[in-house]
This record gives sequence, C-alpha cells and structure tokens, in this order.
Amino acid sequence: MGNNAQGKSAIWKFLSLVKFGIVFGNLTPVIAGFVLAAGGSIQLLLHTILWTSLVISSGCVINNYIDRDIDRLMERTKNRVLARGEVSATIALIFGVFLGIYGLFGAYIFLNIIAFTLLTFGLFSYVVLYTILAKRKSIYGVHIGSISGAMPPLIGFVSVSSSIELSGLLFFLMLVVWQMPHSFAIEIFRLNDYKNARIPTVPSIKGLIYTKYSMFGYVCIFTIINISMYYFNFTGTIHLSISSFVCLLWLYEVFKGFKIGDGVCQNASWARKTFFLSIINMMAICFGIIIDKTIF
Repeated sequence: MGNNAQGKSAIWKFLSLVKFGIVFGNLTPVIAGFVLAAGGSIQLLLHTILWTSLVISSGCVINNYIDRDIDRLMERTKNRVLARGEVSATIALIFGVFLGIYGLFGAYIFLNIIAFTLLTFGLFSYVVLYTILAKRKSIYGVHIGSISGAMPPLIGFVSVSSSIELSGLLFFLMLVVWQMPHSFAIEIFRLNDYKNARIPTVPSIKGLIYTKYSMFGYVCIFTIINISMYYFNFTGTIHLSISSFVCLLWLYEVFKGFKIGDGVCQNASWARKTFFLSIINMMAICFGIIIDKTIF
C-alpha cells in the first residue's frame, strides 16, 4: 500500500511539470476562437484542443526546466518539483520536448498548415524569445511573452477557417493587450520575488505610478477592441453586454490603484485583486463569444 502511494505521488510530481492550471486556462480562448470562426465539427474541436494542449504543456515543462534555478529564489515557485530537485531535470526536458514534437506532429496531420505554423511559432516564442532571451534581461519580457500567450484563440480560429481573418486577428490582439495589465499586476504583488530572482520588471524599473498608468491605458485599449468586435458584427449583444460590464469593472478597479500611495501591502493587495479580476474578465468575455456564436 505504501509503495503504491509513493508511486502515485511520484507520478503526480512528474505531471505537475505540465502546469495544468495554465493549460486549462488557455483552452477557453481556444474554444472561443474556434466557435468565432463558425462551422467547425466537434471532431475538429477535440483535435484542436488535444494538440494545442500538448504544445502548451510542452512549453510549461521546458519553462520549468529552464527556470529551475530562479524558481528556488521565489516564494511562489520554490516548491516546484524541479526547484526542489524531486524530478530529474534531464528526464523533465526529454518529456517536454516529446510533448512538443508529438503535439506539433498531431497538429500537422489533423489540423492545417496555418494552425501548425502558429503552434510552432507560439512554442518557439515562449521558450526561446521569452524564457531564454527576454525574461531575465528586459522589462519588455512580458510584451514578448504576450505573443505566445495570445496564440490560443487564433489557433482555434484558423483550425476552422484555414485562414487568418480580421475577427481572429482582433481576438489575438485582444489577448496581447490583456496580458499587459494582467502581468503588471503579478509583477506588483510579487515584486519581492522578482527582485530576489533578479528579474527586471516594469514596477521595479519604471516605478508604480508609471505601471499603473500603463495598466489603465492597456485596459482602455482592451475595452475598445472588445467593442470593435461587436461594431464589425463579429459578435452579438451577449458578448457586448458581458464585455462592457466586465471591462468597466476592470477599469474601475485599475483606477482605484491611483488612490493608493507607496505602501507595499496596500499595493500588493490591490494588484492581487486586479490580477484575479483580469482572469474573470477574460473568461467572461470568452464565454460571451461562445454563447453568442453557439446559441444565438
């Protein structure tokens, strides 16, 4: 019984490299992008979800491998299995590469060349451009990382359309912009973590006021893109109603940050709320698109 429990624990530790929260969080935009294109079959949707999930999982595992040294220095990541040395780094890297190759092979066979190309570039930009080249050296790492982070809805879209169209591009741009205030909020409430790991961030280099103005500006742009989706008749009134409400709520919460001084605890608390609100915002908007395109 004890050996069985230990075996399950070892398997779970190994699988935790995948970062299931990130993978599942990306599936909603994939599905929203898929239904936005309209006309795809359930079988195609399942293939899109499967191969995209494997490629995203690959990026997560390889990211864990590359960042295992700085993960040990950060409170929120110090208990990751590679940071603690509980899983072989070499085996983890092999696992991550295998997931990427298998996922891309499946996308090439069962999806189309555009979806395959976007998945390939998304994985490359996340692992090489963001994790290896930018994250530890530049405050613009989050900007570079936003490219891969915004790929899921576009991949879902082109899996159906086999072409890149304005509606898919707007959805992609929406997620690029969304990630700025989302990431800046993390950088504020995890400021000490990033300092300990010597990772440059916008709050630590440019200051809190600059960061808050940037967040407010990005949320404004995000709101405009959402409205333009309805203006161009890509979505309906359900998406417009939901996105208008959550965007205004997000704008209000970001604006409240200007009333906070330099207090570390107060800013951390505000940033944490803004971070979670950004996630709720994106999920709500994606579900609004899905409801619009599948029910009405």
